[in-house]
Amino acid sequence: MKKNRVPIILVIVFICLLIVGNWQIGQALKHEKDKNQALTERLKQQEVTIANAKESSATSNKTSSTVEKTVTDSTKNISSNLAAFLQNLYASKNKNLEERYKKISPFLTGDAVNQLKPSGTSDSDSQDDGYTPTTISDIQTFNSGDSKNQEAVTFYKMENKVGDTTKEVNMIMRTKLVKSGQEWLISKIEYNTGYEPNGSN
Repeated sequence: MKKNRVPIILVIVFICLLIVGNWQIGQALKHEKDKNQALTERLKQQEVTIANAKESSATSNKTSSTVEKTVTDSTKNISSNLAAFLQNLYASKNKNLEERYKKISPFLTGDAVNQLKPSGTSDSDSQDDGYTPTTISDIQTFNSGDSKNQEAVTFYKMENKVGDTTKEVNMIMRTKLVKSGQEWLISKIEYNTGYEPNGSN
């Protein structure tokens, strides 16, 4: 009878060991599963963070690009307006001051109107076939300011021909401009004078 108990005890011990072993394996598997879930959650959070960062970066780049484009457009408009102003100021074939003023008045506002508007009229200064207009070239403008007010410095070359003699003068013009609708208008001409490139005024 005692001999029969030994195998039964061994079987019971074996079964207990199997149960304990299975339980330990189950615990290990559960632990691994929890770790995997935690890792998955972290990855999801990282994906969301990366997506948000990309969106924020794209928005920031778009805003920066818009600001840069606005500044570039303003600079182009100011440069082209001042170049057109100079061409109309000097290159007109008409010697009549009133007629010449009509061509530059669309570029002016404020003090600049009073600065350049002729004080009187002279019918004797009509178009003259012998009059050689001034040639303007190498116009370069540098400006700074905000979205409503700008200051600009414009360098250009002015060429005058009198008879067979041609005289070229380096010029510099400093202006103040204000935004009017979509256009930049000259509100004041601070000075417009000749200069020596390697010297001083």
